[in-house]
Amino acid sequence: MWSSELPPATRRALLFGACLTLGACSFRPLLQAKNDRGVRGELEAISIAGLDDRLGQLVHNALLDELNPAGAEVPSRYILDVDLDRSAQALGIQLDDVITRFNLTLTARFQLQDSRSGAVL
Repeated sequence: MWSSELPPATRRALLFGACLTLGACSFRPLLQAKNDRGVRGELEAISIAGLDDRLGQLVHNALLDELNPAGAEVPSRYILDVDLDRSAQALGIQLDDVITRFNLTLTARFQLQDSRSGAVL
């Protein structure tokens, strides 16, 4: 039976049950587990590669702020290889052909690799 065929009360009960189940199994998102020393150590051991231009530098710094906010010096166990593609589409063009607005789309493809074996994780 599809969820759209279920009565609203049943759908709410299922959603509530799913929330209780996730809460009971101590599920937590990885980035919210930063206070756990084991998780923090794994995140700090990620080095970032493949971001060379100015936009890449901004993304690199934002990733470092999330993965290693304290700037701890740890040996690199993982390599996060990131490839960015940017496309811009002109939206607002004035009568004198000056573009005043863009739709900017940023696409990131990434791979996490073991730095010793080179295996994709």
